[in-house]
Amino acid sequence: MSLGEARKAAGVTQAELSRLAGVPRRTIQDWERFGCSQARAGELAKVARKLGVAVEALL
Repeated sequence: MSLGEARKAAGVTQAELSRLAGVPRRTIQDWERFGCSQARAGELAKVARKLGVAVEALL
């Protein structure tokens, strides 16, 4: 599952996810466009927690 798919399934926008997880919106955009493989573990964990998915599901 991609980050974009998980975000849409959770019913939140990029801006909302950014605010909820405390991660810059640009970072969310980049992860959706290029993947999360180079993401910082702490930031990705925050996003995964807010979406209710495992970090591994986003990688």
